[in-house]
Amino acid sequence: MVSKKIGWVSAAIMAAACSGGGGGGSETPAPAPGDVGTTPPSAPPTQNMPPVVSSTDLTAQLDGGSISVPINVSDPYGDPVELVLLDAPDWITLNDDGQLTGTPDTDQTGSFDISIEASDGTNTSQITLTLTLFMDPVEQALATGDYTYITRDSDTDVPTVLLNEIEATRERNKAALREIYRLNEDGTLGEDSLSAVSWNSSPGSSTFRFAPVFGYNFPIVTTNTSSVYSWQNRKYHFALAGFYGDTRYTVISGTAINGSFNETSQRHQLLKSAIEWSIDKDPVDLNIVIAQHHSDGDNSGIRNWLSSAFPDQVSFNIPRACDSIALSICMEDNPDLLVLYEDHFSEQELDLVIPQIQAALESGIPLFFVRSTVRLPETLTSTYWRWGEKPLGSKVQEFLHFSTNNSNQYEAAQVSNASPLDYVYGWEPQFVGTIENLVENIEAESLNFDLSDCTGPVTCEENPDFQNAAGRPLSTLQNAIAIVDENRMDPFLTANPNRYYGAMLLVGDYYRSLTSYPMPKATTSSNDIVRALFGENSTAIYRKYTPAMSDLGSFSRSTFSDDLLEDVNVSLTSATPFKTSRTYALPGEIVSVTYSRSDDL
Repeated sequence: MVSKKIGWVSAAIMAAACSGGGGGGSETPAPAPGDVGTTPPSAPPTQNMPPVVSSTDLTAQLDGGSISVPINVSDPYGDPVELVLLDAPDWITLNDDGQLTGTPDTDQTGSFDISIEASDGTNTSQITLTLTLFMDPVEQALATGDYTYITRDSDTDVPTVLLNEIEATRERNKAALREIYRLNEDGTLGEDSLSAVSWNSSPGSSTFRFAPVFGYNFPIVTTNTSSVYSWQNRKYHFALAGFYGDTRYTVISGTAINGSFNETSQRHQLLKSAIEWSIDKDPVDLNIVIAQHHSDGDNSGIRNWLSSAFPDQVSFNIPRACDSIALSICMEDNPDLLVLYEDHFSEQELDLVIPQIQAALESGIPLFFVRSTVRLPETLTSTYWRWGEKPLGSKVQEFLHFSTNNSNQYEAAQVSNASPLDYVYGWEPQFVGTIENLVENIEAESLNFDLSDCTGPVTCEENPDFQNAAGRPLSTLQNAIAIVDENRMDPFLTANPNRYYGAMLLVGDYYRSLTSYPMPKATTSSNDIVRALFGENSTAIYRKYTPAMSDLGSFSRSTFSDDLLEDVNVSLTSATPFKTSRTYALPGEIVSVTYSRSDDL
């Protein structure tokens, strides 16, 4: 049981207020001589009443985070009230302010009974509350991957959800860049803006080139030149920022932070600003944990840099005290920032560190991750070295969902006096706008073409107008959805969802539900055909659940006689990460699949 006392009103004040006491009133006149028995007897003492709640029906909306629901309890005579939580779901607690708090799962909608005891010290009452959790239909669809929450309960249609998420992601990225680069609210340069950032990387350097994933992260430093003439017009990303759920993180490439903070360097100012954005609080009394640094010491570059960038405002762990399994202990104090390098000494240490980093992000601890190419042993215990990636960094970027496009060793791309307005503000992959236009055209039913001469199922090279308006965008859609599988990301049912890709998959699910076969070109509008092709090209293998189509085509309406059915034995070579038997499971038929292998898993 949990006992909490909440605020009260003084009983003496209540009594004075009820009796009308206070200055300015006239005195009661004395009885006249000879009057007998005119003074009324004293009223009997009023019986004390137990505390009461104004309503036993409580509600809260789920948004993927914690909830806080006040219990409106009062005592008729202003006595202090003590609350005790008697019975509730295990994720609910009663805090000091008399509020029910907790973090339910996103699928825990419905009603829950909660029993409390309220006491004023004299009388006690047991009260049963009903807490009803509900979720906005759009949020529930994006959390679970089920578009029918939207079609059943929302005034918004599914395609509009995708269009809204595209715009919301754009604005979220821009808002972050406005803060990091100190831009005006309208995105223009101001007096204090970082408008001429330089970031040099010479041949042979250890700088990586990053590939962000829209909806997860975005570039904050992009090259605009190279010391090698043939590469001068290439654009690479040296640093990015992003969100793990609601937790912010920054990833930089190479050794950009080393030595003392340079107040006059816009690169140093940019990195300091990125850290301030990541921690999302005033940079005062910062508790920073530094982990997995290959040469961490009291005088290491990162410690000097942070101490001079935030003078008298930072404290650190003892060097190497938060590496490996000790990282979880350091995270218990809920530090303001985790500065992570990628040094480790064994596969066992790697297995210990990765879950701790994810747990830190899930608990809201911001991350500043330094990613760089390093000299590696051919094996973790070998004395022979090569240039490449360390496994820890590869694992971290896997769950942060970005990739690296080799090092900058030969191209020597650089950033020279770059303005954010030229290279990073408003960044997005080209396919985002292409798919956005395709959905808008489908919803406007403006894709009207003569497809009678088309031979190809999608491209229809015989009709250039169709090819430009639908054929190529559909191929672009297919390539964009492939990113889900390539990055092993399930946009739903995860601590780090991608709302943009999630909404795109929901649109595909919804469009497939509207598809009815057969769809002959002579009698089916080209807009309906494009809509069906959108659904067909937007299926991801890596997601946990994919809704069944309402119409499976001619197979679902055909009968198959026994002479058409056969037993097959299929021998397959493993093709990571997916395997298929290359057979069809027919609707209405019982199919048995046996998997056996002679070697150990």
